[in-house]
Amino acid sequence: MSYLPGKFVWFEHLSNDVPTARKFYEALFDWHTENMPMGDQPYHLIQNGSEGIGGIRSAPPGVPAHWNSYLSVADVDASYAAAVAAGAKGLMAPADFGPVGRGATIADPTGAALSLWKGSQG
Repeated sequence: MSYLPGKFVWFEHLSNDVPTARKFYEALFDWHTENMPMGDQPYHLIQNGSEGIGGIRSAPPGVPAHWNSYLSVADVDASYAAAVAAGAKGLMAPADFGPVGRGATIADPTGAALSLWKGSQG
């Protein structure tokens, strides 16, 4: 397996209007989205050509639409602990995401959110 710590490896758009977001980004960047079942809501996998590069999902009520970036790390738990010790706010503690990988979300001292990620397949 090949891991790329320090590289952004996934992007996700959380939207209050998924159909409109899909239509906009598909036309703008010539992306294609495919619906995949994931938990209690569909996940809209963004395809750039034949490569999956991210997803679109519904934002929780009251949360404005935004993009979330996933940064590859060698150890999610250690990176999360180091970030919190350095002044980050923990938004989501390290957790496993089925067979896909392990992730956590932090906000840096200025409030910018970032997800830490280690995929199970490299």
